[in-house]
Amino acid sequence: MKADLIHRYFKELSPLQAEQFEALDALYREWNAKINVVSRKDIDNLYPHHVLHSLGIARIVRFRPETEVLDVGTGGGFPGIPLAILFPEVKFTLIDSIGKKIKVAAAVAEAIGLENCQCLHRNAVEEKHRYDFVVSRAVMPMPDLVALVRKNIHRTQRNSLPNGVIALKGGDISIERHFTIREGDTVNLVITKFDTLVKIVEKKGVVGAGADTEHLGLAMVSCIGQRWYSYRYESEVTGKWCAFEFTNVSGNNKEVEMRL
Repeated sequence: MKADLIHRYFKELSPLQAEQFEALDALYREWNAKINVVSRKDIDNLYPHHVLHSLGIARIVRFRPETEVLDVGTGGGFPGIPLAILFPEVKFTLIDSIGKKIKVAAAVAEAIGLENCQCLHRNAVEEKHRYDFVVSRAVMPMPDLVALVRKNIHRTQRNSLPNGVIALKGGDISIERHFTIREGDTVNLVITKFDTLVKIVEKKGVVGAGADTEHLGLAMVSCIGQRWYSYRYESEVTGKWCAFEFTNVSGNNKEVEMRL
């Protein structure tokens, strides 16, 4: 089975979930031949590079039932569709400003019978609803993303991880190093530089992950009430820091500097 890689790391899949994951290969191949949502050179790596990569978020937080998640700039449905398969009791809204891409996401979701996922042709600026989490995958620089979706974060907490942004990042992340957060913000920046996600490491409440070739790590900064929290994870694979530090305090805002 083409989706065996998913089974390796998520062994609790139901028969329906297994079937839905397996169906993604043929569906994305069919649609990608018409509308390029995955690099045609990379379509053979759909599961390790796109599906499993998206599911890295699921190892950071196990969304509770009725959690609402917004996927900004979903393109053809990543990370939203894999997450919606894995969390059938969570409500996912996938948006993208490019109509032909969101058309693919909607078609895939319908084809596999996802009932907890809606796909909308919409710019994030226009989105008014509040969600527990906003997720994204290589959409825009973190400072811009945080500023854009701050209005969409619900203040009522229902998960172990504070409500906020969870962003999958990779490649050149130098532009992500500095931004400002406000009281009430939670930012989860998942730094990825790897081909295949291998294992997740949980250490003293700080969540990070190792990979067979390079590195996935998590840095989180949040403000709950008047208390500020920051977490960092040192990769056991590369030894590099993935850390947030407060560099400037002005009222309820703090400037954040990330050291790598």
